[in-house]
Amino acid sequence: RAWVAIYPGDKVIGLSKFSRIIDWIASRPTIQEELVEQIADKLEEVTGAKGIMVVVKAEHGCCTNRGIKAHSSNMTTSVVRGVFKNEPEMKKEAIAMFQNFD
Repeated sequence: RAWVAIYPGDKVIGLSKFSRIIDWIASRPTIQEELVEQIADKLEEVTGAKGIMVVVKAEHGCCTNRGIKAHSSNMTTSVVRGVFKNEPEMKKEAIAMFQNFD
């Protein structure tokens, strides 16, 4: 699952474009820590966002299919940039919204 908070910049894109970008990036082999960075990079590039926060919660196949075979091995990673990083109240508001979703 992925959550995105964006403070718009020069361009606005439709909601389906967010899903397409995230699905496209997530379909490539990568580690989750790089995944959130790549999503943020692409969304900043496409929108010129003044602030972006990306949170990804995923179950890791490397833990469930091999190795320790632990189910429910969810990991949450995030990246925070721009106004969400520099203005604590905006970050707090975005995090509060994310906590309402599971």
